Amino acid sequence: MGETLKRKIIEIDEEKCNGCGACAKVCAEAAIEMVRGKAKVIKDFLCDGMGACLDVCPNGALEIVEKETDAYDTTKAYNHVKKVRGEKAAKQVHGWVEKIGFEAKDAKQAPTMKCGCPGTMTRDFRDIQDETSVDVGNGLKPLPTSTQPAVSELRQWPIQLHLLQPHVSFFQNADLLICADCVPFAYANFHQRFLKGQALVMFCPKLDHAQEE
Repeated sequence: MGETLKRKIIEIDEEKCNGCGACAKVCAEAAIEMVRGKAKVIKDFLCDGMGACLDVCPNGALEIVEKETDAYDTTKAYNHVKKVRGEKAAKQVHGWVEKIGFEAKDAKQAPTMKCGCPGTMTRDFRDIQDETSVDVGNGLKPLPTSTQPAVSELRQWPIQLHLLQPHVSFFQNADLLICADCVPFAYANFHQRFLKGQALVMFCPKLDHAQEE
């Protein structure tokens, strides 16, 4: 058995499960399988605890619980998905670029996205202090003027749901802001009004559903 720790993980109520298999289909790590007509987390170290499966269950049989269990293992998850679904599906596993791509013994160089985007690389900005930051009370900051530059409240990178790893440091004991990706464009004061002090998770409820297919 590998490292154990207290963490969040998916738990399934078999009494509520109707056997539709929707949760197993959307789980990027293939941690859920159908066993005798019921959904089951086959190995705790395969479950990243993100909860992408919760929204697709018609009966509310799944929930995120916190318990002492095996740590999520990116390498084992990647190899498991590659075996049962193929290499393309394995590249949807959380953390595969950082953990698998950069440790591949037979790779001449670390794999990169075709566009060269570093969006999967984890960055923690919480220790970066901006001396131009001005608090006007209630945790709000004024909109920038011609003499006052805008101040970013972003605490981490990445922010897109499918690129995030749930166990990174900036999520520990953090206040979480879950946001549709169009909101910052529609709300001009997004950083100062909503983002200050929050860890951000961003996705599109209409376009990101089951994007692994």
